[in-house]
Parts: sequence; C-alpha cells; structure tokens
Amino acid sequence: MNNNQGRRRVRRAQKKSQISRILLMIVMMALVAVVSVGGTIAWLTDKTQEVKNTFTTTNIDIELAETATNFEMVPGVEITKDPIVTYKADSEDGWLFVEIFKSTDVDFDAYMTYDIASGWTLLEGDPDTAGTMVYYREVTSSDSDQQFPVLDGNKVTVRTTVTNEMMDAAEAEGKAPVMTFTAYAIQKVKFDTVEDAWTEAKKATIYTPATVTP
Repeated sequence: MNNNQGRRRVRRAQKKSQISRILLMIVMMALVAVVSVGGTIAWLTDKTQEVKNTFTTTNIDIELAETATNFEMVPGVEITKDPIVTYKADSEDGWLFVEIFKSTDVDFDAYMTYDIASGWTLLEGDPDTAGTMVYYREVTSSDSDQQFPVLDGNKVTVRTTVTNEMMDAAEAEGKAPVMTFTAYAIQKVKFDTVEDAWTEAKKATIYTPATVTP
C-alpha cells in the first residue's frame, strides 16, 4: 500500500468519526428537548418585602373645671365665673362643644348678663331644650394641654334691675337662677359639617358637667 492509499484511509476514518460525533450530538439534543418538554415549567416569579401597617387607637380627652365658688348676687356687681374646657395633650383634631343651660323656672336672663369668650361660635338652630345654647370651635391636636375659657372675662354680671323682692320671691319658692355647662368633643376626621359632628357628639354618655347656682 502506497502513501496515497494510506492517507485516503485516514481521511475516510476521520470523516466517519466526525459523522459519528455529529449524530451523537443530534441524539443528545433530542433527548434534552424531550426532558425539557416533559419536565416542570419554571415560571418567572418575584417577591417583595412585606409592608406592615399597625393601626393604633385614637383618643380625645377633655376636662371642664371651675375654680370660682362665691356666687352671691349684688345688683350691678360682677361675679367671677370661670368655666374652662381643657383639651388634653395628644388628643386628635376635633370639634369641641360647650352646652350652656340657663334655668327657665327662674328666668336666668332677668338676673344675669354675660358674654361668650372669643373663639366660640353659636350653633344655630339645634338645641331643642328651652334655655339651652350650644357653642363650638375646631381644635387642632397639640402635644400640650389647650385651655379654652367659656365666658368672656371669666365673669357674669348681676343686672342693676334685680331687686330684693325678686331675690326674696325666688328664695321663698326654693328656687334660684342656675347656669349649667357641659363640654363635648368628637374627632374631626369623620365629619364634614359641625352639625353632623354635634349630632354624634351629644350621644356621648361620659362628660364632665359644671353646675353653679349664683
């Protein structure tokens, strides 16, 4: 066998080897395709970190107090009368109301005169009890107590027209002019109007009244 024949045999053997490798690769690729089709499909997924919302309770706390204790009537004389509503620190934004009741069996206005402190607005048309008026204000939350006097100058004035006969007659009947204050508060966020707020606020069963007989 000459050299040319030997080289031809080597080339034929190399071609067979290449063909065998190509066929093997085709078979392996086919097997991979079968496995991929028959296996579990992996969907594209992702996950974020959790966002935790903690809902805390809200609070409104008020107090109504008065320091004056001497209410003897003398015609024309001013009497110290200082009901003050305290809107407690960290209470929510709210509507604050003060309800004032004046006696009708003894006509309070025939004996006394007074003015409401600044910042209060009369709630028109709501009170359904004779002798009752309601005033309100909006209060913004604060980290300290907020105090709101009810009466201008913290006083009432005995009318100069009051006579001994008027006072004696009332005393004989066991009656006297009476002025009663009641404070209410309700969170502001739920209510669009002061009328809606008052309708709900006056349902409250826990409040602090301050009743004084001059």
